[in-house]
Amino acid sequence: MEEFVNVKDILVRDSRHAGYDFTLEELHRSVASIKLDIKAPEVLHSQINVAKNMAVYSYFLYSLAPEVALKSFRTIELALKLKYPSIKNASLRKLLKRSVNDGLLKDKNFSVCTTKDESTRYSESLIDIIPKLRNTLAHGSDMLHPACISFVVTASELINQLYQDTNTQ
Repeated sequence: MEEFVNVKDILVRDSRHAGYDFTLEELHRSVASIKLDIKAPEVLHSQINVAKNMAVYSYFLYSLAPEVALKSFRTIELALKLKYPSIKNASLRKLLKRSVNDGLLKDKNFSVCTTKDESTRYSESLIDIIPKLRNTLAHGSDMLHPACISFVVTASELINQLYQDTNTQ
């Protein structure tokens, strides 16, 4: 059961990180390396920074990890809504599909992909994966994921691709 943190333990590393060998400084350095392109709207920079700050604070409260993931997914959805303002009431899935179909998302621009061609297999998989994970977290889940930073990375890489060409509507 999740416990309310004792005031003397607020700045103590959460013991659930015991299997992971990193310092607060290393975590901060890793998170600080996540950047949005200057072309992305300011509101997205702000929201990615919220997710990054939450990821750093997960060092002290491991249970923030799913909230970091949810914030990342919500920021992706905001980015897509800003990119496609003419599509009213579109689902996250529909917006992701549109961005892949428009050629905005390419596997080669995601750090988890090793391909250097124009393939979109990974990008296409995100059409189903991101909404499912977002919905799981948003509609009640006790899921804890230790690699919350990977969700912030995915969000930033996806957003950077959306805003490489600012003329697409």
